[in-house]
Amino acid sequence: MTDHANIHQPDRHRLASRTRDDRNHPAPSSELTSRSRDTRRGRMLRARIMAGGIAAALMAALSGAAVAAPQDYRFEIVQVRPAGPGAPDVSVRLVNVRDGSPMTGAIISESTVDMAPSGMKGTKGSVTLADTDGSGIYHFRARTSTSGPWALHLAAEVPGEARIERTYIPTAKVTYTRTVRGQPEVVRGTVTFGAK
Repeated sequence: MTDHANIHQPDRHRLASRTRDDRNHPAPSSELTSRSRDTRRGRMLRARIMAGGIAAALMAALSGAAVAAPQDYRFEIVQVRPAGPGAPDVSVRLVNVRDGSPMTGAIISESTVDMAPSGMKGTKGSVTLADTDGSGIYHFRARTSTSGPWALHLAAEVPGEARIERTYIPTAKVTYTRTVRGQPEVVRGTVTFGAK
């Protein structure tokens, strides 16, 4: 019986020491290694996608920061020319205040004339858009009932400013660029002219 116990004793010690070694230095398993590699790749891919999304959102937010507002435009008198008694032709330019450039492509949506500069806002005339030459100058034919200072009240729909929007796709390592036009703005203004 003692011989029997001695035979199994070394085997038990050898098994215990092998288990201890396995815990400290596990043998590499191809299945375990590929699974951990896939998990690591997945985490890296998710981090890249998230970073790309944050970068794209930041670029989109920054690209829309320089949008013009209605107060960035004004109407200016270019020329007033008599076309007959009580019928002045008034040329007006719509200008971008920030850089002084004429605004092309605006659509005149309202135009009225009155004698507000003389304190007689109730005295009204008529006005029609005669022509536009595409350079940001609009020609009006006014009908006034009396001579003196008149006010031409205008409203124009200005096309939204174009801005560049960039989107970076990190998985494809590609940046897509497109031009986006903002919402149209309504610009209101008044110019004063003298009628004879």
